[in-house]
Amino acid sequence: MWIGEQKIKGELELEDGNVEVMFKDNTNTVISKKLLKVIKHKDKRAGFITDVIRQTLATKYLADMAEYDLEISMIEHIAMGMNTLAHNLREELISKTFDCGGANGIKIAKLLK
Repeated sequence: MWIGEQKIKGELELEDGNVEVMFKDNTNTVISKKLLKVIKHKDKRAGFITDVIRQTLATKYLADMAEYDLEISMIEHIAMGMNTLAHNLREELISKTFDCGGANGIKIAKLLK
C-alpha cells in the first residue's frame, strides 16, 4: 500500500484511535485511522502525505458541493471563507496558548518556558 509516493512498510494501531504508519524510507507518522483508510492506495501516486490529504479532502469537498448544485464562483467564495476561518482559529489558538492578543503579541520568554 502507498500514501502518495511513500510505500507503507507497516502500521501500528495506537490506543487513541490513531495509527502509526512506518514507511519504507524509515520515516513514520501518526494519522487518524479514519483518514488513513481514505488516503492509502494500492498504487503509487504523486505527492507527499500532505499533498494526498489536501487532494483527497478537496475532491470530497467539491463532490459534496456538487450535491447542492452550486456554481463554481460560490464554491470559490466558500473555500476562501474556510481559509479565513482556519486562519482565525489558528490565531485564537495562539492567543489562548500564549495568553496574548494574537500572533504579533507573543513574547519570546513565553516560548522559551
